[in-house]
Amino acid sequence: MLEEFKKLILDIQLKILVVDFEVAIKNAFRTSFSNATIKHCLFHFGQAIWQKISSLGLSILYRQDNIFRFDVRKILALVFIRHERIPVIYNLIKGEIMVKDYYLKEGNGLMINKFFSYFEEIYLNMRDLPWCALESVLNETPLTTDICEGYNRSLNAFLSSPGHPSLG
Repeated sequence: MLEEFKKLILDIQLKILVVDFEVAIKNAFRTSFSNATIKHCLFHFGQAIWQKISSLGLSILYRQDNIFRFDVRKILALVFIRHERIPVIYNLIKGEIMVKDYYLKEGNGLMINKFFSYFEEIYLNMRDLPWCALESVLNETPLTTDICEGYNRSLNAFLSSPGHPSLG
């Protein structure tokens, strides 16, 4: 499908593609538009982090402990650091977290360590850190896939409106 799309836009050179975190989509775009830079959607990055925090049972701690909430937001803010500095800043934040009272409370440290392992494996090991948004901010390029999702929502509403023939 992407190859057909590519034929339609022969004279357009895509420079940056913003995608969510679905591997199949990213790989398809990387194959079809090999010269384009693939960036990850900032919204979906935050959503993935929140889902991991929740799945580890840390959502109550997040809601009740302002310091923990602020520290999680520091990790989210890594998207605005130059990509070559992210591992250093991340390790500083991690070191600060590991001596805080909320970390030392029974059970929290284990779950937070699982979050660290997840973040390091999934995000810090990515080639070129495509979730890093600083370059997008500096170049005034989109940070999210919102424009596409808004268009898709409008198209779906139109296609499912009364008086429009069913496609199914």
